[in-house]
Order: sequence, then structure tokens, then C-alpha cells
Amino acid sequence: MNIGFNLTHNLLLVFAIIIILGVLSQWLAWRYRLPAILILILVGLLIGPVTGYINPEIIFKDLLIPFVSLGVALILFEGGMNLKISELNKVGNTIRRLVTTGVIVSWILISLSALAVLGLSLEISLVFGAILVVTGPTVILPLLSHVRPKGKVGYTLKWEGMFIDPIGALLATVVFESIMTGCVQGAMAVFFLSISRTVLISLLLSLIAASLILILIKKDWIPDFLDNPLTFASVIAAFTISNIANAGSGTIFV
Repeated sequence: MNIGFNLTHNLLLVFAIIIILGVLSQWLAWRYRLPAILILILVGLLIGPVTGYINPEIIFKDLLIPFVSLGVALILFEGGMNLKISELNKVGNTIRRLVTTGVIVSWILISLSALAVLGLSLEISLVFGAILVVTGPTVILPLLSHVRPKGKVGYTLKWEGMFIDPIGALLATVVFESIMTGCVQGAMAVFFLSISRTVLISLLLSLIAASLILILIKKDWIPDFLDNPLTFASVIAAFTISNIANAGSGTIFV
């Protein structure tokens, strides 16, 4: 049997390889002073699409999307723990322009580039541009931990990385729905309804989860060694409930 077959049919071996390569990639990044995300991407491409040894769609099947979603949620939560309102007060205007005007300008430029350079159709170019306006908090946050920019630059990159993900996802949804239905007004109505529900559900669950954790910890109903597991479990539970109530709202919750 070839290696690809063995890996595909041995989940324990797959998990072991993923963990070992992940730790090794982090060590190599530290050893050679490189952003860890670059090494992780390179190793992931080599073990996945390039060699075909690990095919997550075949191995994990229906579990792939939940695993990825939870991973993104935990990365966003960990990044959010480092955010401070005092930082937002200093760069609030810049963040607002980046996630409004900046998103629109990026969408237009990327769409035009896809249309002219890649030769894609107008419809596909618009969707392509909407997807690529997201800088990606799962990439930006690890890079920031390596580069460690100081002052307003660091604050801006952190907050923009957190805000842009749900905004980009909603923009891509609106563009796609507009193209599929041929009704921009209808898609915009769906957009505003969706974002309103998303923000409302996310804020409600955030308040409930945070209040519950604070009460349990302050009243000493939870021992100290369970503080982190409790927080971890609460984030996963609230993220899942938020996504079930309104698809995509879990990202805003964390």
C-alpha cells in the first residue's frame, strides 16, 4: 500500500503527523527567526496538495469544516484577549476607514485585477474580489506576534484583523446572492437583516457567557485550576450556539 492510502485510513497516524509537523514548524520558525505562519503554510502545502499524503477532505470528511471553524474561533479569541479598548480609542477613526472605505476600494481594485489579469468573468471577479478583501486574522495575528510592531501601527493591524473577517464574509455573501438572484436590492436587504441578527445574537451571547464566567469565578464556585478549561469550554459552546442560531455569527461573538 502506498503512503497516501495508509495515512487516509489511519486517523491516529494523521493526527500524530499533524501535531509533530506543527510543533516542528514552530521550532524552525523560532530557530531561523521567520514568521511561523509561513513555515506552517509551506509544510501544509507539501504534506497536502503537493504530495497528496494527507487529504483532509477525504480523511476528516464532514468533520473538516467544524474543526477549521473551531480553530479559527480559538485563534480569534486568543487574539481578542490581547485587545484593549484604550488602543481602539487611539486608532478608531483609522479602523473605521479601513473596514468601510478600505474594503470597498480593495474590492473594486481586486475585482478589476482579476478581470484584466486573470481573465475571469465579471461575476466571478466580483465574488473573487469580495473574498480577498479579508486580510485574515488567522494570518495577521500570528505575524504580529512575530514582528511585534509598536504604537498605532500594531494597534491598527490587530483591530483591523479582528473586524475585517466577518465584514468580508458578509460582503462576499451579498455579492454572491446579488449575482445568483439578479436582485441587488434584495441582496442588500438580506445583508442588513443578516448583519443585524448577527451582531444582536453575538452581543447577547457574549454578555451571557462573560457574565456567567465572571460570576462563577468571583464566587469561587470554580477552582482555580478549572478557570482556563471553563473559559475554553464557554467559548466553544457560545460559538457553536451562535453559529446554529445564525450562520456566521460565531466569528463576531469571539
